Amino acid sequence: MTRQDRADATGYAASVLVGYASRHRGTVEIAEEIGERLEASGHRPTVAPLSEVADLAPFEAVVLGSAVYEENWLPEAEAFLAREFDVLGARPLWLFSSGVLMTLGLSSRVWLPTKLRPISRALKPRGVICFGGKLEHARLSREDRRRNPQLLALEGDYRDWEIIDAWTADISRALARLGEGRERAAE
Repeated sequence: MTRQDRADATGYAASVLVGYASRHRGTVEIAEEIGERLEASGHRPTVAPLSEVADLAPFEAVVLGSAVYEENWLPEAEAFLAREFDVLGARPLWLFSSGVLMTLGLSSRVWLPTKLRPISRALKPRGVICFGGKLEHARLSREDRRRNPQLLALEGDYRDWEIIDAWTADISRALARLGEGRERAAE
């Protein structure tokens, strides 16, 4: 079944930005999985690093994610939210965080860095979640090891793909409902 066939079956194929900020590819792989699942549902995702997204005009909806370091999103993700604040407020928006420290009981819960909470309240995302991350010692910089010695005990892949896929399925269903609402409004 082609993407167009799936879109015809659901009635709506949304163009979706799945934007991310990542240091060591763990968040990239989550964003890619979200994009693949959205495409399999008939939507038209574009998966891209936030540093390469210049314009949100082509996108009807946005999924943004960032790796978390020292309880903050990466600077490029924070800058993107600030720069695109007005546009993001006018689009369906979902936010996700990922990191190994999410394995300490936060995975799959609603959590955002303290600095982002006022922005999130103003933007009113349709979903906020944090996922466990992936840590490979070989990818850590000397500075990361010095500043965060607790990371040395956490090597491994803590991402729960079932939770990621279930969250993405919720997004896909919400996008289909948006399409149904647009069809009714057009009648």
